[in-house]
Amino acid sequence: MLAQHPGLALDLAGLAFGRLELAHEPADALIVWHERYERALTRWNTALGRTADDCRAGRHEARPRPRQERPGRAPTP
Repeated sequence: MLAQHPGLALDLAGLAFGRLELAHEPADALIVWHERYERALTRWNTALGRTADDCRAGRHEARPRPRQERPGRAPTP
């Protein structure tokens, strides 16, 4: 799965390490982490298809890469 979706591995690692850093923080910080977790689940489900069913079954659609802007140029609409 991660070979088809390399960005998800980075997202998951960031979320996991972010949670570890909260071990000695106030409870308010944990609430913010849970909000980030919910947003991450939404991103992952969107990226993987219908709640990841398509990905688990090995069905992957080619998706266009994000547009890369060249330095010094204004983004084009």
